[in-house]
Amino acid sequence: MFKTSFFYTAEKLLPRTMSIVLLPILLRLIKPELWAEITLLLAIQFFISIFLTQGDENSILKFTVDEELMSRSFTTVLKSGIIIFCILEIVGQIVNYFPFSIEYGLPFRFMFFATVLLSVNKLFVAKLKSLEKASKIFKSSLFESIFINIGQIILIATTVQIEGGFNTRVIVTAYFIIQFLGYFLKFLYLRKVLNFSFKNLIKNLFSKKPKDFLIFSNLSFAMLLTSYFLNWQDRFFVEFLFDLRELGIYSVALKIASFGAVFIYAITTSAYAKYWPRGENTKLKKSVVKVTNELLIISSTVFISVGLISTSNGKYIIPESYWESLSLIFL
Repeated sequence: MFKTSFFYTAEKLLPRTMSIVLLPILLRLIKPELWAEITLLLAIQFFISIFLTQGDENSILKFTVDEELMSRSFTTVLKSGIIIFCILEIVGQIVNYFPFSIEYGLPFRFMFFATVLLSVNKLFVAKLKSLEKASKIFKSSLFESIFINIGQIILIATTVQIEGGFNTRVIVTAYFIIQFLGYFLKFLYLRKVLNFSFKNLIKNLFSKKPKDFLIFSNLSFAMLLTSYFLNWQDRFFVEFLFDLRELGIYSVALKIASFGAVFIYAITTSAYAKYWPRGENTKLKKSVVKVTNELLIISSTVFISVGLISTSNGKYIIPESYWESLSLIFL
């Protein structure tokens, strides 16, 4: 039990931990305005991903589906992705800028392609969780974290040298190119682990999902949308009320401040994967409550520690253009 929970928790913690550790290096290569654009594209990526999977990742975890039903969820992602991409291309040819100062171009396109892979990977990970293959999930997450975070720094640094400055949108493109490659390599690994075959995709292209599966997916979809609007709407309001530079500073403060909350999210995911498919019993409930309480204590300790270290020593760690973000951490 502990080993499985550790793998599931680490799978969620690794990407955020590595991004926090490498954040000072990345910020020295990216201006606040470009960091704000990356933040907005990441927010849009999460939003699109919800519409691509339509809550199927939670249904796969709950019902432990077979490969045929996995194929139906896979085709849902593909069909939704093609429709959304066509709409974006048509609108992008008519208008140069989307709302919130987002320019439609290569960064947006690479973000979208990465989103499709991210959505498919969510389905694969959910399937592995239902099969309790925690070590496989951990390995894929470890590779993804190392490849994407380090790869982004290397490619962005190379871009800055070639372009001769920090004020080029090619930096944003480079960020999402590496993200796309990282998700693609993870997709290949997860497909191999599950031995997933593409032969069933065409056969299940227009097949319907079971009623109980669909009902639970729709419920999960509504919950994911609600959670999104509660947790991501502030980025858009900051850009609307101020400008990209202020959003870049705000997003750095938010990234640091929310690190402690990752522990809560990680243990929740771990509990879902470990306990949800099973029946309820008193012993299991006590175990979950105990672990959750311990994680809340750890999370609070980490949050306060990160906040204190950031505000007291942040000026020695992050570049001067982001110093304003340090005063926002505890707000």
